[in-house]
Amino acid sequence: MRLWNKPELKHFRLPVRVMLLAWGVMGGLRGPLFVLSTIVLTGVELTYSVDNATIDAKLLAKMSPAWQKAFY
Repeated sequence: MRLWNKPELKHFRLPVRVMLLAWGVMGGLRGPLFVLSTIVLTGVELTYSVDNATIDAKLLAKMSPAWQKAFY
């Protein structure tokens, strides 16, 4: 099965397509250097988001069940 067709990834299909379309449009309007900087910033944002989710999961595991339910 191809990676893109996996059921776990179905929620990411539209956002990825929109992101790629936006990169293409901005590349046409602003040029390849703008697209490169946008890709780098996207990577930085993704890195910080994953890091934040990891920290949140570790903290959530230490919370009481009442706080876990309120947080989740």
